[in-house]
Amino acid sequence: MKHQFWPSKDAMDQLAVRVRTLGLPIESYDQHMLTFIGNRIGKAIKVDKNTLYREKGKYDRLCIQVDLTKPLIVMFDVKGRHFKVEYKGLYMLCHKCGKYGHIAEGCEVQSVKGYPEMAKTLLAQLEVMTLRLKMENNGIIKRSKDLSKNRGSRFQALIQEDLNDALEDP
Repeated sequence: MKHQFWPSKDAMDQLAVRVRTLGLPIESYDQHMLTFIGNRIGKAIKVDKNTLYREKGKYDRLCIQVDLTKPLIVMFDVKGRHFKVEYKGLYMLCHKCGKYGHIAEGCEVQSVKGYPEMAKTLLAQLEVMTLRLKMENNGIIKRSKDLSKNRGSRFQALIQEDLNDALEDP
């Protein structure tokens, strides 16, 4: 019998996700440029029609295949300008085991081969990021201008998104 993929049981190393970049000039909203940008983030699969027709100019929308065994790209550079990448729809990807369909708090697995480092360091990274964000907001430290390095956890972009959501909620 052919192996069936069960998202709640099988760990994934590749996933198609929606991404958007903020601040990209609307003149760049063409198939060639957006595919180029998508391929810098992962493997470009599709460009949203609203983006191509410039119907919504706040940010672009792309479907990208990402490799979850590597760090997610949180920023990229085009002609010396930096652009932030936001990932949508990854909230149901468990940070502990890498399986889709539940979050870390509901995970029954301590860690799966390939994810043990992530399971051990996620909470520590979140605590450091929370402290750093508070210090930046209070003017104690300044944000780094060196955005060329994309190192660390492959879930760093999700941690930042969760942190931003938590800070926005009263």
